[in-house]
Amino acid sequence: MAETILDQGVGWGIGNYDIIYSITIHFFFLINSLWFIYVVLGFGAFFSIVFLLITMAQKRYLQEEQSSEMFMTAHRSVKTGLVAAAVVSSMTWAATLLQSSSIAYKYGVSG
Repeated sequence: MAETILDQGVGWGIGNYDIIYSITIHFFFLINSLWFIYVVLGFGAFFSIVFLLITMAQKRYLQEEQSSEMFMTAHRSVKTGLVAAAVVSSMTWAATLLQSSSIAYKYGVSG
């Protein structure tokens, strides 16, 4: 009678050595494939702590209380020119992106 792959136990995790080897390989693959998540979470935690310390220092030494109004409107200290530049740039980037996409579709990416 001919042996099949199931009888040989090749690649199916049959036997203690195969199971331990398979779990180890899968564990290291998972760690290596998720390293960028650890980096992003690390940077997020680092910058959260830094900005929390900056906010606490402002409150303690400058007596400056951060409120939602100050966060949303920069305590109404932004001048008209900067607001106009922000509006113009936010209106033109969409048109520029659409135009460049249509040119790339029409002529190809190399233009």
